[in-house]
Amino acid sequence: MKKSILIIFFGLFVVFTGKSQPVSSSKSVFMDALCFRGDTTNVIDVFVLVPYQILQFDKRGSRFVAEMTISLKVKDVNSKTIKELSESKKVYVDKYEEAQGSTAGFYHKEERFRLAPGNYTIEAVVLDNKSNSTSSKTRKITSIEFDKYPFSISSIMLVSSVEQVNSKYKITPHLSDNISSLDEGFFIFFESYSKENLDSVDYQVRVLNAKNELVYTGERLRKMLPSTTGTTVTQRNYVRVALPKKMTSGIYTLKLYAFGKDMPAESEPKDFLASSERSISIERTFASAINDDVEKAIRQLRYVATQAQIEEIQKGSNDDEKRTLFEKFWKSIDPTPATSLNEAFEEYYARIGYANEKFRSVGEGWMSDKGMIYVIFGAPDFMDRQARRADGRTAERWTYNSINRTFTFVDNSGFDDFRLIQPLSSADKYRYSR
Repeated sequence: MKKSILIIFFGLFVVFTGKSQPVSSSKSVFMDALCFRGDTTNVIDVFVLVPYQILQFDKRGSRFVAEMTISLKVKDVNSKTIKELSESKKVYVDKYEEAQGSTAGFYHKEERFRLAPGNYTIEAVVLDNKSNSTSSKTRKITSIEFDKYPFSISSIMLVSSVEQVNSKYKITPHLSDNISSLDEGFFIFFESYSKENLDSVDYQVRVLNAKNELVYTGERLRKMLPSTTGTTVTQRNYVRVALPKKMTSGIYTLKLYAFGKDMPAESEPKDFLASSERSISIERTFASAINDDVEKAIRQLRYVATQAQIEEIQKGSNDDEKRTLFEKFWKSIDPTPATSLNEAFEEYYARIGYANEKFRSVGEGWMSDKGMIYVIFGAPDFMDRQARRADGRTAERWTYNSINRTFTFVDNSGFDDFRLIQPLSSADKYRYSR
């Protein structure tokens, strides 16, 4: 049965649906903590998500049951526990496959704390009462003294979809830092608090990698503000984020800046009116790559696997068997089998995604000649496009210095359908380079 939970969150309809939360690959509990301005004391909303596959289910009658205890602790800067609560819960599913995560099922808990301004650590611990194993997650959060500033913004919530229902919005929070499954982008939800009479403010999202290098800059989006009357005015906001599909796996920091409308477009972060940030991650998995269309995922192996290897995977009697053979193939070429990350797999499907985004012509980008070269060899060191030649065709040349190779593509139709003028040899076709 599809599980959904409907709650009211600051006047919004918030829907949690088992099918909509991309937690099928999660091996631990997930927890998020968000800070919003309250009338008297700030509100800290804590969300806990427990994927079914981390629990031990036993058969009881015709159903399967798991038992767990969820504990939440709020600690101050001295690691002293200032708030604590726990809850015991039984979870029932109808089929064993559900207990193993086949439906991405989860148990969801939300708790609200009221905390004075300061720095805190929120800790969530899930005890599986049957196996006596625990999973935990911690987050540091600052309860901001919002009224200290003329303009401020709350914590950032990741949202997979926003839908207006009458005068309210129905939002589906994305309760995971991992945004790799959100192929079409996502929204961020936040509140702004204004004490001065600004008529508008510009918002911009910037994303930095683990090395603190800027990898994405969103467009500046102007939002009109209601007029103030000497009191703090709260406004709820949604901003859409569409990150480049070529971004590799890793941990990133998403930063939201608020600029005055008169600040120049190239404003540095030091010039902002207010800012907020949160962590996001890209963690591609075997499951996310082949969950929707196993046959397509197998076809996409054409640049890394031989035809015989692809046919061997296709011999699986059903989708589950094919998925198992698919994973077995990638594990066989994992450059670091002792770690949980398969770098070959990660890079390959990042290239597939980039090719689909950049090289689509008659068909999907990964199937085009440009897509093929990009997936096999990666980004070229040098790219040179020649305007229409004497014969009316446009040519583009890609140079790879490390392998001393050059590939030339020609657009014969005038519709950016570039074809490789010299076909690849079989030896080249299967030499996927990382």
